[in-house]
Amino acid sequence: MKKSFNILLILCAVLAVVSCGDKTKSYTDMLNAQEKAIEALIRDSGIVVLKNYPENGVFKDKEFVLLPNDVYMHVIDSGNGTRAVLSQTTVLTRFKGLLLDTDTVIPFENFSSWKFPVEFKYGNYSTQVDNNAFNAFLSEGLGTPLQYVGDRARVKLIVPFQVGSTIGTYSQQSAGTPVYYDLVTYQFD
Repeated sequence: MKKSFNILLILCAVLAVVSCGDKTKSYTDMLNAQEKAIEALIRDSGIVVLKNYPENGVFKDKEFVLLPNDVYMHVIDSGNGTRAVLSQTTVLTRFKGLLLDTDTVIPFENFSSWKFPVEFKYGNYSTQVDNNAFNAFLSEGLGTPLQYVGDRARVKLIVPFQVGSTIGTYSQQSAGTPVYYDLVTYQFD
């Protein structure tokens, strides 16, 4: 009887270990998946990656500069010349793009008139000003262009998960998902 109980106990332990397979991706797996997703986007979209910001500030169609924090940026319009002041300027941003998940590509946008812009203080990407669902996209990567462009600017971005969002119900950093922003607009309040 005791022998049967021990065998049953061992069998249960083995089943518990086998059935509890870790379904989370390792950091290395997330980096590899991100690299493949970004490379595919660059290849399939015909994007040309520049090592340096254009001296005249003008980007040709499909040219993106790779910035020091690994964000890729294409400037459509650099704005009206007014620059954001770190920790002082309130920025309203609207955007549309794609979550570059490894299995699927998920579109998003907040340009509709009934959707509110994401509001943040330049340099502060961890505090939500309101309950806007799109605050989940607030990140260093989304704010990076403000070092180069001003009020009323329009850009395209590829944001790796390392400088992506950390707040809300969806976090780029914990999911390991890069984001392609097909259009981002900035307006200073």
